[in-house]
Amino acid sequence: MHRLLARQLKRANIDLTELPEQIQQLLVTVEQAYEQNDEDRALVERSLELMSAELVEQNAQLSSRVATLNITLDAIQDAVIVVDRQGNYLAYNQPATHLFGIVAKDPSQQNEVVLLDTLAAQLEIPGDLYAMLHALEDNPLAELTGVLSLKDARYLEYCSRPKIIDSELSGRVWSFREVTELKRKEAQIRFQACHDALTGLPNRQLFVDRLEQALLKKKRSQSFLAVLFLDLDHFKDVNDLLGHESGDKLLCTVSKRITECLREQDTLARFGGDEFVLLLDGINAESEADAIAKRILNALAAPFEELNEQIKISTSIGIAFSPRHATTVDDLIRKADMAMYQAKAAGRNTAASFQPQMEAQALHRLSLESRLRNAVSDNNLELYFQPKIHTKGMRLIGFEALVRWHCPEHGIISPGEFIPLAEESDLILEIGQWVLRQACQQLALWRELGHATIGMAVNLSVKQLYQEDFLAQVQALLDEFHITPGLLELEITESMVIGNIDSTISVLQALRAMGVKVAIDDFGTGYSSLNYLRQLPADTLKIDQSFVAALHDSPSDLEIIKTIISVAHTLNFMVVAEGVEDLHTLSILADANCDEVQGYLLSRPMPAELVENFLQPEHINRLYEALNS
Repeated sequence: MHRLLARQLKRANIDLTELPEQIQQLLVTVEQAYEQNDEDRALVERSLELMSAELVEQNAQLSSRVATLNITLDAIQDAVIVVDRQGNYLAYNQPATHLFGIVAKDPSQQNEVVLLDTLAAQLEIPGDLYAMLHALEDNPLAELTGVLSLKDARYLEYCSRPKIIDSELSGRVWSFREVTELKRKEAQIRFQACHDALTGLPNRQLFVDRLEQALLKKKRSQSFLAVLFLDLDHFKDVNDLLGHESGDKLLCTVSKRITECLREQDTLARFGGDEFVLLLDGINAESEADAIAKRILNALAAPFEELNEQIKISTSIGIAFSPRHATTVDDLIRKADMAMYQAKAAGRNTAASFQPQMEAQALHRLSLESRLRNAVSDNNLELYFQPKIHTKGMRLIGFEALVRWHCPEHGIISPGEFIPLAEESDLILEIGQWVLRQACQQLALWRELGHATIGMAVNLSVKQLYQEDFLAQVQALLDEFHITPGLLELEITESMVIGNIDSTISVLQALRAMGVKVAIDDFGTGYSSLNYLRQLPADTLKIDQSFVAALHDSPSDLEIIKTIISVAHTLNFMVVAEGVEDLHTLSILADANCDEVQGYLLSRPMPAELVENFLQPEHINRLYEALNS
């Protein structure tokens, strides 16, 4: 009998055997019910035990997943915050606490409003954030991305997505990432794309863009606009003599000096090499551009001490105005460029405004450049020769070789016009080699005609002097034409000496070791320095004709010439004066102990066939009589 039923019968002192049979059957039924109930309860208890164990395991797995998720969120660099529809925080990671100062233990700080206010306080323009929030109010399901600029120069990239559960909006997920370094690199790339890498100035692309904008703006105003094209004079000599590193330093200093001459709204750009272009926007008169050009010329007139040398540099400036000269970007730049070449033709270190006739001159220059490339191969070059005499006894010493160009299209072109074109390219090397060869060949012809003591002076370019095989070229010509080395004199200018003094001395020493003479040409016009003269292994000093021409009117120039002659003789140099055009000048120079002279008084430069007549004894005798009369 079931224990519960037996306990109840015992408590009532009922003997089961004494009960009626029907009652006993009823008790059997009750007993069976009790036993079934125990089985059901055991089954329920077992089910509850299994469910509890399963829930414990699921809870452990969930806790593990949550822990893994939190670790993962904390490990990523993005700040992540999850909020419900009321803006209360549901979850956030460690970077978010650092970025926004979230305090976990302070419930008042746990909502989206505080978060956004905290962020807004850090923004450079807080209104950007609030505009974004207003957009969310209109469209709660929108996904937003963008970049926010902070007051401390940092940048935050943000992303906000709706949190959807069972097709219902339940909140939002915000993520923030600091992209300051990325933005810095992007800005650097953008800057490099439109600025010159060396000077940091705007490049051609940015200049053209600003000029286009200025032209559009000018249509709505009555102001003027000017473009100035600047090209440094003889900058190639600086690169060749001092090296490109020094040339780069000089360009940086030049850009700073020019910038100091400008107004805040002006744009100075470097187009490459030694070319700078300047936009003057909003000037009220063309004279303002002229004044700025003069300031730039004056700023560049001072020596550049940064290069450890007394280097002087100048610039030629071309000016074009809008609307007077042009109203488009290309035309303004092109016409300013034309005016710049006119400034160079006028002697450099000056400014020139565009004039209509300059377009024809530019076409002429372009045609010359094209023709010049074939001048040697087409046999269009010719040597002319100008005599030099010794002032003691008025003896003929020799000639200076001067190149002339017979252009089939333009006629005879002066060296002053085509040599600068050749120097701007490597054509000067080809022309220089041709001149040197022709001069040596002419010396050999004169020797065969009985004039074995006549000398020849030949001008060198800086590019020739520093050719690797230049010395070998000279020696080969001496050998080929059997030239007495002392009859060949190679002339270099002062500017070729300055800066790369060690290399210059090395080449000049090698030339003199061959027996070839060396002359310093145009002395007094460039970087005159007694220190350099003392170091140079040279034989002759040539006084520039600008000093000679002023002898009659300038006693100070005469004293300068006397000083140069005295110092030169002390250093064992012969002295030659160029540009002697009258007997009075010749007499003054002879009295000052100048050794040799050349100029129109003796003869203009002449072709080889006239030199043969000049060398005839009767002609030389008549010249001597005239000079000594």
